Amino acid sequence: MKYSYDTYNVFYYVVNFKSITLAANYLHVSQPAVTRQIKNLEMNLGYTLFLRTKKGLNLTFEGEKLYKDVSKAIEIFNLIESKNNEDKFVEEGVIKILSGYATTKKILLPIIVRFNQLYPNVKIFIEYYPLNEALNKLRNGEVDLLIISNDDYIEYSDIYFTPFYELHDVLVVNNDMKKNFPKKIKLDEINKYPIICKKNSIFKKFIKNLFRDKNVDLTPTWELTDYWLVEEYIKMNMGIGVVSREFIEDDIKNKNLIEIETDIDLPKHELTYAIRKNSILRPELIKLIHLLKNINN
Repeated sequence: MKYSYDTYNVFYYVVNFKSITLAANYLHVSQPAVTRQIKNLEMNLGYTLFLRTKKGLNLTFEGEKLYKDVSKAIEIFNLIESKNNEDKFVEEGVIKILSGYATTKKILLPIIVRFNQLYPNVKIFIEYYPLNEALNKLRNGEVDLLIISNDDYIEYSDIYFTPFYELHDVLVVNNDMKKNFPKKIKLDEINKYPIICKKNSIFKKFIKNLFRDKNVDLTPTWELTDYWLVEEYIKMNMGIGVVSREFIEDDIKNKNLIEIETDIDLPKHELTYAIRKNSILRPELIKLIHLLKNINN
């Protein structure tokens, strides 16, 4: 018996999500419709494709063999569709993005203003969630794009991470506090000072690796969840903050915040956008990603 592309497409996404509900949500069809497609496919093939477990649906041996063939075809089709969408005219649409506050304010908003000038009928929604929840929302198709710092993630087999903007870490204090600290700090003495940094920051890893032989490990006075909180703590005179210069360059120019020199250059890191692998990229999303890639042009 011949099966339509839609049947195999449903099977493909049920496998990837390990859930009929999540596959139905992603495909914008009803859960009963997905269940019916899978049951019909199993009936006509003459064998069971999935086993239910506490962690979701797992493929049977026969299901794995079918998935190997089906996935190749679906992924080629999705790639072709995405390439075709590159040249399509954007009339309207909706893009959902997850991004941190500081990144949104300093980096993303100027891009969105430019995008809105080019495509005024596309609505963009921006939200913030903790990293693990954000990744799950991206996987489940609830959002289209995730923007994070590259010190926040490890590689995932189902997500593409693409760096697009370089950030440079600096030490800064509020202008009112500059008299309390030296103009230049030795990094191996960093724990003498009240340090404010982002939780699990690349700076903390940098210090540990740099002075491994001296057994120096950064012990921040304040370890916060986002860069905007670090910036606020600096402005409240809570200590020396570790932030990206690009996020505070206006305050540095206006001398509201004062940069403190270090004996060793601080690390660079990058903003990265993340999208689901093997998904069809809509024309409006392709156009936004193009602006991200050309942010410095």
